[in-house]
Amino acid sequence: FQDVEAIVPETLQMVGQTFGEEWLKKEIENESVRQILKFYTAMITASYIIKPPHFMAYFVCKMVQLSLQHGVSKYTPLALLQLSNIVYTSFDNAPFL
Repeated sequence: FQDVEAIVPETLQMVGQTFGEEWLKKEIENESVRQILKFYTAMITASYIIKPPHFMAYFVCKMVQLSLQHGVSKYTPLALLQLSNIVYTSFDNAPFL
């Protein structure tokens, strides 16, 4: 649980530093990174069944971080949407704003 509480603000900070027009034009070329993102997507889906939501939050943050580091993929929009959902529904969002 503490790891997730740390990774969410870290990820949001990365979004603030990286997100922009230049990053949006950068596409992930590394096939290994694309496969990891695909794996994280499967883990997020499984996390909905397994619970608690902290598993899902961890994998969402890892997906967003990989996308920010390597570029955009077809999984990036969903990861960003899920991150916004995590911030506004699963945690006390006061420290993130």
